[in-house]
Amino acid sequence: MYHHVDGRDGIVELLRERVASAIDPGTLELTPWDEALEAWARSYRAAFAAHPRAIPLLMTSPVRAPRVLAQYERAVSLLLAAGFDRALIMPLVIALENLVLGSALDLAAPETMWELTEHAPTPHLAEALAAVGEGRADRAFEVGLTAFMNHARVVREDG
Repeated sequence: MYHHVDGRDGIVELLRERVASAIDPGTLELTPWDEALEAWARSYRAAFAAHPRAIPLLMTSPVRAPRVLAQYERAVSLLLAAGFDRALIMPLVIALENLVLGSALDLAAPETMWELTEHAPTPHLAEALAAVGEGRADRAFEVGLTAFMNHARVVREDG
């Protein structure tokens, strides 16, 4: 395999291209900008949720894959065209990635992440866990994405 790629870094980039190929590039063509960004986030999450074990590897290696860089270029261009301050774009993109990738990992976690015991009484936690019901990870993602999008709209307006 190393005859076809540039060592470990080449393998990581092939893996990145494979995972990222499932992100719908058409989402970044939608209008208005906030619908495009939200659709991209959902597609991005779905792509990485299918490969959660790849996330730590990919997030600790620089992005070099041309097709992946082109997708980031489209996202940055979308935000520039929407009127975002250039200095705020990468913090927004990185924050969105943190939300998306954390949520993709959360989808791979057990539905019940808290095991309550009688040794540590937690009645309020127990009630809150019972109230959330099924789809904990999806509901948490919706909360985070809504908060992110509201923040992005404010940042754009404040310029």
